[in-house]
Formats: sequence, C-alpha cells, structure tokens
Amino acid sequence: MEYAFKLISVFLTSMLELWAAIPMGFVLKLDPVINGLVSIAGAMTGAMVVIFGGEGIRKNFNKKQKQNISEENPDGKKSAARKIWDKYGVIGLGLLAPWITGAPLAAAIGVGLKADPKKLLFWITAGIIICTLIFVSLGAFGVTLLKK
Repeated sequence: MEYAFKLISVFLTSMLELWAAIPMGFVLKLDPVINGLVSIAGAMTGAMVVIFGGEGIRKNFNKKQKQNISEENPDGKKSAARKIWDKYGVIGLGLLAPWITGAPLAAAIGVGLKADPKKLLFWITAGIIICTLIFVSLGAFGVTLLKK
C-alpha cells in the first residue's frame, strides 16, 4: 500500500509539474526507472487532459488568455508565449514545455494558438521524455555520489 501511495503521489504531482515530481520520487526512494516512467505518464496525462479535454477548456483558456497570446499586446509588445510560438512553432513549444512552462500550461498555450492536437501532444511528449531522462539521470548520479 505504501508503494502504491508513492507511485500515485509522483504521478499526480507530475500531472501538474514534472520538476517537482522527479525529486519527489527520489525522496520517496523510488527506483530511478520507475520514477521516470511514472513521471512521464503523469506529465503526459496532464497534457492530454488539456489538449483533448473538450471545448470548455479551450474556450476558457481563449477567453482568459486572448490578449496574452494575440499577435501583440496593447502596448505593442509580443508575449513570451507568442515569441516562442513565432520562432519555434509547435515543435519548439513542445520541446521547451517541461523546461519553461510545464506540460499542461504549454498544452493550453498550444491549444489557444490553434496547434494541431496530435502534433502538439507528440512534441510535448518528446519534451517530457527528454526532460525526464536528463532529470532522472542527474538525480540518480547525485544519489550515487551521496552514498559514497
């Protein structure tokens, strides 16, 4: 039961923030591979809920963020999300998502910018996997150093 609680905790945390879930997995003494797989699954689930969660999420996001993701704000400056989108498109947004905004927020930004949902999910998943591999590798290396 305790092990299931650890897995569920990491999964739910990674649905919101991958950066918090991976260290949590190490604190809970999960195997690094299990920690990575559960973190990837949680982050992907969070992104899928936003991307495929229905029209309500899209409408709500568009209503609240319309000004922030439009071509220009009233002061004539582009928002950070718009700059990333203009420069790198769906690929850049997806790959940078875990590093900058987190997968769910990046999914919401992509949806608000009318990205193709399948492409958006593919590139966010790629970003999640790359980020997780790096974080888990660094974490496992750090744990190994602490044991010596």
